[in-house]
Parts: sequence; structure tokens; C-alpha cells
Amino acid sequence: MEFEKVRYESADGVARITLDDPETRNALSDELLRELLDGLRQAKADDEVRVVVLASSHEKVFSAGGNLGGFGSDTPTAHKYIGAQLFVDVFKELGELGKPSIVEAAGHVLAGSLGIALACDLIVASDRATFGTPEITVGLFPFMIMALIYRNVPRKKTTELLLLGEQISAEEAEGSG
Repeated sequence: MEFEKVRYESADGVARITLDDPETRNALSDELLRELLDGLRQAKADDEVRVVVLASSHEKVFSAGGNLGGFGSDTPTAHKYIGAQLFVDVFKELGELGKPSIVEAAGHVLAGSLGIALACDLIVASDRATFGTPEITVGLFPFMIMALIYRNVPRKKTTELLLLGEQISAEEAEGSG
């Protein structure tokens, strides 16, 4: 299967799906989310694959989150909701993968990509990684990932992340659970 926004590689039982749209800081566009879904489904169907690793081709960012440009575009409202459903589909596919999933966080994991990371079984973060929901600072509440954050992060830290939009370091994230 050919992809434009992700790279899919499989060797030695590991499927590596790399977000590969560095010009947009791996913004989670409809196209990138569809390709990510296709990659997850390919890994799920491959009996040789024992673990799935999600990574980024960008040196500083896993993903900047949802493509906010799409919200302000002239795209019909119905199409914007279809795009939102793609996030839900990715979260569900990760939950039903039947194989361990790991996020390799070497940089910023923000907004919707934080939801993707939290939907995975493990997050392996470098000391440069940060996590957060900055969309609140431009008036967008992170409702799509709220349940995933509450399921993985203590309640008061979750409320802080959701309402303040500040980023936390990998060390602070580990300390928060």
C-alpha cells in the first residue's frame, strides 16, 4: 500500500508507522489520519507483526495535533464532522489492534496527537518530549481527547492540562502518572 503522509515499514515483527508530513509539523489532516488508519489496519491484519510503533519524521514534533486550518476553511460543516470521526476511528483501531502499540515521542505531542499517544499501550519519551493541549488557548476545547486524558492522567492534572493549555515535560508527565 502506498502512502503520502505516513511511512509504513515492517521487519522482525515490528510495524513502524512514521508520521511523515514535516512541512505541517505532522498536523493530523484527514489524509494523514486516513493513512494512519490504513497503516494500523495493515499491521493488525499481518500475523507477522507483533508490535506497532508510531513515530515521527520531524526532528522536534511528533505531531502538532489537528489541522486547525481545516476548521477555518470553506469546507462544508458536514465534512468537518467526518474529519472529526477519523480521530475516533484511530482511537478505536488502536484499542482493538490486538497487539501492543508504542508511541516514540521524541518531540512535542500536542492536541489530538496526545489523544493518539494516550490510546496506545506505551509512550516512550525522550527528555525533549512535551505533552499538552494548546488548542484551548485559541478557543477550542479538547473534547475529542478528553476521555483518553482522564483515563490515563490523574484528575487534577487532567483539568490543568485541559483548561490552561500549558505543555508539560516528559519528566513531569511521568511523575503525574
